[in-house]
Amino acid sequence: ILDFSKIEAGRLKLVENNYELSLLLSDVSNMISFRASEKGLEYQLVVDESIPEHLYGDKVRVRQIITNLLSNAFKYTDRGRIRLEVGAEGDRFSAGDMITLKITVRDTGIGIRKEDIQKLFTKFQRVDLQKNSTVEGTGLGLAITWNLLNMMGGTISVESVYGEGSAFTVTVPQKVVSGEPLGNILSGERISRHDSHSYRESFRAPDARLLVVDDTRMNLAVTAGLLKKTEIQIDTAQNGPEALEKTKGTAYDVILMDQRMPGMDGVETLKRIREAEGGLNRETPVICMTADAIIGAKERYTEAGFTDYLPKPVNGETLERTIARYLPAEKVTALRD
Repeated sequence: ILDFSKIEAGRLKLVENNYELSLLLSDVSNMISFRASEKGLEYQLVVDESIPEHLYGDKVRVRQIITNLLSNAFKYTDRGRIRLEVGAEGDRFSAGDMITLKITVRDTGIGIRKEDIQKLFTKFQRVDLQKNSTVEGTGLGLAITWNLLNMMGGTISVESVYGEGSAFTVTVPQKVVSGEPLGNILSGERISRHDSHSYRESFRAPDARLLVVDDTRMNLAVTAGLLKKTEIQIDTAQNGPEALEKTKGTAYDVILMDQRMPGMDGVETLKRIREAEGGLNRETPVICMTADAIIGAKERYTEAGFTDYLPKPVNGETLERTIARYLPAEKVTALRD
């Protein structure tokens, strides 16, 4: 809602920087593959290995577009698979060239009636409500995606067979920083619950205790899933007041705090934890986890009192590395460098 308000007011600006495409795809895949496995879905990622690895653009908004499409597919698919395909128009890419990324998200979900397709990109609009009455959502994700693509000079199209599935395709112009291709690191890779052997935890801390605060249940589940193999004890809270209540009775080693929560946001919750008379967590490291990844965000949150900052979505290795930095050394057993 905040993003859409900024778009309507003309205050949402693109922040462009160099980025690595493989890291962006890893971020979104880590998030959706965990959610898909929890729901019993297969997740596939197929990438054209000739795409340049190093691009220039607003990676936060590119990631947001892909995440919105994947989340939409996840919500309306109860069985089968979700597939993310990433390619680029053309076959020669040199530094300084503009390329057009072509990103398609396919699902085997419920599909969309032809007469409803044009309604998808209207704010607060959800289709087939009788059939989708149990699906959570504001109806803003695709509207935001459509507006972001307009800002970036991109396009979006939809193909769907009602009852069988849908395919959303977006094009996003980006500048090539280096002609070095992505290679076969991700090409044809299939990420699912069966691929967990490719990642090994960096530490174990069964005696350490962590509190994760986030108003979205799925974010709590994803974070817990990413840290499961570390054996760290994890408590969760879905809002500021619940977090305050838990910090009254338990001394945590680290707290992960979402910033954008309704009612009492992360900054206010942090302030109350720090000011609690005789509080058990007045000195506990509190790490801000937020989708706010614009330039200067880290400095702004550390100035507000947070110990550190992690932009969402976060991958498992980055999450572990950051948490390990603040856990008591005597509670951590390192498994690798």
